[in-house]
Amino acid sequence: MHHWTKMSKDEPPDRLSQELRSEDISFAAADASIERRRKAKEAKLQAVEQQLAQADQQSVKPNEQGPVGRKQELTSQDLSFAAAAASTERRRKAKEAKDAEAQEKDEERRQTVRVFIQSVDRACYAWAGRDTFFGQAPILVRGNFASDMHDRADYDELAWDRFDEQRDQLEKPFLSPATLKTLEAVVGADFANEAKWVRPVHIGGWNLVFVFELVASNSRVVIRLPRPHVAYFAREKTSLEVATMNFLSQHTKLSIPTLFSSGKHPDVGYYLISEFVDNNGLLSRALAKPEEDEDEAPVLNLALLGCELEAHLYDVAVHVLHLFQPSFAAIGSLNQTQDGLFGVGGRPLTQNMYNMVYLANIPPSVLPAEDKISHTADEWYTVLAEMHMLQLTFQQNDLVKDEDDCRNKYIARHLFLKLARAGKLSTFGFMDDTWSAQSKSDRRGYCRAPSNAGSFRIWCDDFRPANILLHKGRGNGSTVIDWEFTYVAPTQFVLDPPWWLLLDVPEMWCSGMEDWAQQYGRCLDVWLRAMERAEQNSNETPSGYSLSEYMQESWTTGRFWLNYAARKSWAFDSIFWKCLDERFFGKRLHEPASQEPLWRKRIGLLNRAEKMAMEAFVDKKMKQSQNKELLTWSEREAQDRRAEVLFKHDQGPLRQCFATIIRLVGHVQTVVSNLRGNAQ
Repeated sequence: MHHWTKMSKDEPPDRLSQELRSEDISFAAADASIERRRKAKEAKLQAVEQQLAQADQQSVKPNEQGPVGRKQELTSQDLSFAAAAASTERRRKAKEAKDAEAQEKDEERRQTVRVFIQSVDRACYAWAGRDTFFGQAPILVRGNFASDMHDRADYDELAWDRFDEQRDQLEKPFLSPATLKTLEAVVGADFANEAKWVRPVHIGGWNLVFVFELVASNSRVVIRLPRPHVAYFAREKTSLEVATMNFLSQHTKLSIPTLFSSGKHPDVGYYLISEFVDNNGLLSRALAKPEEDEDEAPVLNLALLGCELEAHLYDVAVHVLHLFQPSFAAIGSLNQTQDGLFGVGGRPLTQNMYNMVYLANIPPSVLPAEDKISHTADEWYTVLAEMHMLQLTFQQNDLVKDEDDCRNKYIARHLFLKLARAGKLSTFGFMDDTWSAQSKSDRRGYCRAPSNAGSFRIWCDDFRPANILLHKGRGNGSTVIDWEFTYVAPTQFVLDPPWWLLLDVPEMWCSGMEDWAQQYGRCLDVWLRAMERAEQNSNETPSGYSLSEYMQESWTTGRFWLNYAARKSWAFDSIFWKCLDERFFGKRLHEPASQEPLWRKRIGLLNRAEKMAMEAFVDKKMKQSQNKELLTWSEREAQDRRAEVLFKHDQGPLRQCFATIIRLVGHVQTVVSNLRGNAQ
């Protein structure tokens, strides 16, 4: 999901504006210099005129070296001054044209559709009944690339510019009558029925969505295509979404659109054809402040804190319970064999990975291999922590402000990675937590941590009210759409309360993360009541898990923040220092007035080799950031750098042997689990 708002008047100027302001300074300096020279020339000319007048009175004929000669010389200077003035005027006009272009560009950035990291599919706008050719709702970014918001780091501006350029270049053919004819033929062939396109075309964060009417049956279907400029993951994304939707429809009670078919067409690429859901709009709009612009990111209407909100949340809590039921022996994406069997067969494909590749220019080769699955929660936490370190390593532009900021980010990531590798993150905040500073001061009896191996749950990065369609008729339930970022994850993720209760995310909250947490606490009680009621009315709650109890503890202990930070590279730093650091390591003494020196409070947790590695990293990072460009990494270079920053070369044979044994045991558990599940 994207989270957007209008760009503020106080936001930092883009590069072009900064460049023009620097030119203003140079023009002002040039004007001042010319003015000084002009005044000196006028004073000199006035002196010559006085000499000529005196010569006339004395009847002295001036020669070429006399006042007349000097006057002629000054006249030539007039020409040079005129030329300089003309040059300045040309530069000024060019600057004004460039300035106008910059203003136009700024205005365009305020009005145009922006693809964001959290990438929402806007297909639901058609289902709400809009009737325009292009249903591309204006998605307004909260701040620009150089955002001065403290709770979310910036994406790479150059990568984002390239992303937009590729979108403009590659997407145009998909928005043509020829594409519509092709899609009509594809849909018509699938249903042996004439298909007619229904306006509009819906442009989402990662997909293009078209609605077609089947003329003979007077019914509608939806066909969805990955947007062409984000096609790197298209095959993988489509395959895992097909497997996920088929599994959920066959093995859960979730209400999701029926998937009719999928495939690849030579002209339009990969596609999905699914049921069109007749609806009363999005749950997010029902929960949002009524006076808000429909095209802006919705924010929860706090006036709903009561029966109406609880009724809506109860419906979602039922979905959550249904989604919690299936259990798997490994972490990864679902796949489906030709025999129709399901299993975990590849890496999780996350929203964060998409953002790393497309908005930060991070080489795909450093991400987990496509066939990589994890067999313990600790292993997946380690993979997530490594990706945070890789984001800091490979995003060249706009991520760090200065050396102290780089050290802050490095130490936060390095400590998080050390905790993950030590197997500590999976137990944090549970009864099993015996390592954190928080556990030593808070001895309350909390719930036990889920199993570290052999039992994991389905998780969707994009499960939220903006992907839930309300059925027509009051009390008729809802349907959950968009399952592209769904995978089997540590059970810890599902035991957290939903991050979407306020509709907007903490790192983008206009009043800051602290205010977000305060407002979140107000509606968390409503969610917990809804979840308790759903559990009481359900016969599906697994033995040993009371989701409402686990969710309450997650918020109290900070497990919520740990898992949220683990999934979000650009929100990680603020959450680590504000919500996790002191829970992990204890109070920071003599808290500095600003965030920049925070690394000094935890530098003692690094050994000598790690400190030296940090300084070498900071030095290299700052040198790289001086060159505003997008680096191209060969696969070998990227892998070597990855091994260097992750200390992969330091893993001894004993640790490698242990990791191999864990993987083998996990593979056996996966095979046994899949056989049991398919037998059932």
